[in-house]
Amino acid sequence: MTALAADTRSLNEFAGTAAANPRASRGESETRLRVCTSAATARTVRLSLSVARTSIAWHVRGINSKPPGSADAIASDTTSRGENHGHAEVLKIGGLVAGVVMIAFGVGSIALGVDARSTVTTELKRELIVGSADMSPTEIQKAVQEAGLKNVPIPSCNVADQKIDTGADARCFAQYMRVHALESSGGLTYAQMGRFASAATPTDVKGTNDQAAAAKDAQGKPIANGPRNTRVTETALSTALNVSFMAEKLGLFTIVIGIALLLSGIGFIILALGILGRRGQMPGTS
Repeated sequence: MTALAADTRSLNEFAGTAAANPRASRGESETRLRVCTSAATARTVRLSLSVARTSIAWHVRGINSKPPGSADAIASDTTSRGENHGHAEVLKIGGLVAGVVMIAFGVGSIALGVDARSTVTTELKRELIVGSADMSPTEIQKAVQEAGLKNVPIPSCNVADQKIDTGADARCFAQYMRVHALESSGGLTYAQMGRFASAATPTDVKGTNDQAAAAKDAQGKPIANGPRNTRVTETALSTALNVSFMAEKLGLFTIVIGIALLLSGIGFIILALGILGRRGQMPGTS
């Protein structure tokens, strides 16, 4: 606006000068008039463009930012809250479903673990297994020394004259059975012993795998190596008892996993109802 006023003053001064000096040449007057007019026009155009840009900026700003109390702002806020409510409902339902599923799996795992441990105890009781009098660390140590065995692990548990009805007792009984088998085989495992009794040395528990060198019975058939058969039987029975111990421990592990699942499921439900439930409430609801 200042530039436009200056141009107006210039035109007025030029008109006054022309009136005061009528002898000035006509060409000079026309030239000065065109210069003043062009400058005024250019400045007018620049001012119009500036006003237009300012108007457009204010218009765009008015579209993007709605007054807080306007109907459009209220509708936009309500839509946003509705979308948040929908997301919270989905999370809430998902949390409830996950919690129920985890509780179901937890209860099932606990039931399976209890049943497994009960089965182990029931089956062991049916066998009526009782530990021998020497199945204590002190007594078995004496037996090992009398047999002249070396590097034989001595069990630390004690099941002497006790009924074997748990997995832990079965494991202990199997350890003592191994010591007894080593006593009868002279410290040899069944893999170190031959299938047949040796004809040259019938009392040698090591035996032989050569049928030609084996001792023969009345029908001419090779005689089996008795100590080896005893060792094989002991290995099979010890394996069965150790499996009972493993089954009992797996049952306990299953119970622990079931409790963890149960607590996790309860936590999911509390989270869904307590936290997500409050977040999912629409404005104006309790």
